[in-house]
Amino acid sequence: TQYNLPNFRTISINNDPEFALAMLQNLEKEQEERSSRMGSRYQKISEYNGANPKCRMNRILLVVDELYELVKQAPDEVQKNILGKLDSFAHQTRAFGIHMVICGQDLDKIENFATIKNQCTTRLALHCEDEQVRELMGEEGIARMHMIDATDQGACVFSASGGKNPQIEHTVYMGVEQQEQFLKEIH
Repeated sequence: TQYNLPNFRTISINNDPEFALAMLQNLEKEQEERSSRMGSRYQKISEYNGANPKCRMNRILLVVDELYELVKQAPDEVQKNILGKLDSFAHQTRAFGIHMVICGQDLDKIENFATIKNQCTTRLALHCEDEQVRELMGEEGIARMHMIDATDQGACVFSASGGKNPQIEHTVYMGVEQQEQFLKEIH
């Protein structure tokens, strides 16, 4: 990228499953280091940071965009390892300040994705097919999606309770020019 984004460790793992797996293995090591630092004394990163203000641990956000596209092109063993690590992260890393955003279409085509999805209580669906909304939020989510005007960019169906009680909300929508301006400002 042409922008200096010092808080970003990895900008793109686009179409390279082996690189994605290596990045996830590094994140797994980070989780182990955090677990060691926190020991049994602290159950959450907020407790650790409150007691250790001079050696705080920053929160980490792992964003995996187009997960299905990434894993479908991976060799079977790499695919299995990527999904296994994501499943492990979904179950274990929040307490250590490692959080995930998984994006993509066709997530329902990923074998055993339900175990990862069930750990993700916050769900958001932008304009998409009924089957994709159903996978995340059931029939009530589909009904909400049908209430959104197709020209309302940024409108979404949102649930903070594992797909239950979905509501219509709005995300930030930025066109290309707005994205460029924002990146210049934070650069």
